[in-house]
Amino acid sequence: MVPLFYFLGLGMSNAVGTSKFVITFISFVSMVNYLRSGKVNYRVGLVALATMIPSSYIGAYLSGSLNSSILKFIVGSFIMIYSLRLLSTYIRKKVRKEGEENNHDTNPSLNTLLKCAFVGLIAGFIAGITGTAGGSVNMPLYTTVLGMPIHNAVATSFFTIFPTAVIATTQHILHGEVIYDVAIPFVTGSLVGASIGSRLAVKMKPQTLRLIIGCVLLITSVKMLLP
Repeated sequence: MVPLFYFLGLGMSNAVGTSKFVITFISFVSMVNYLRSGKVNYRVGLVALATMIPSSYIGAYLSGSLNSSILKFIVGSFIMIYSLRLLSTYIRKKVRKEGEENNHDTNPSLNTLLKCAFVGLIAGFIAGITGTAGGSVNMPLYTTVLGMPIHNAVATSFFTIFPTAVIATTQHILHGEVIYDVAIPFVTGSLVGASIGSRLAVKMKPQTLRLIIGCVLLITSVKMLLP
């Protein structure tokens, strides 16, 4: 969403702030639908939240003081890394004919929870400074460290996104970085899209999601990083 607002003519700081404002509403609707699906791992989500909330506030605070070109580079690089990760996972599973992860442990060990807390700290900071949701950091952790099926990883990620988005959005509003004339129309349409999308995501094949999202994000990141 940050690249979209940037290409619409918003400065990078405003694109980040406006994106986070819209994400707050989208994540709330998605979180409610995922809670109803019963796929959220509450223990992991609550541990991640404990570190994500303060770090997202710090990230949002720092984004307002960064040079726009530096922030553009950070956002573009972050999106590119995530897109390549998605595409590499898609290719590996396609070539090796690997199945999806199915060992969903609802009672992770203390060591795993400590790792979740650390990654939650990183995810919150990246989400706050880039205006993204933070799920791109959380989901890889949930699938690789805990071995969650991707649908459980997505559901648990959205469980943590909404509270951190509220914190970061508050900071962006205080900095005057939210462009409401742009944000409010997007929120109106996004609420419907988020409700439909979160329901479809539960049923969609993981490989299809990886391919589509990976390609779109890769193209977007290249456009952002080019002079």
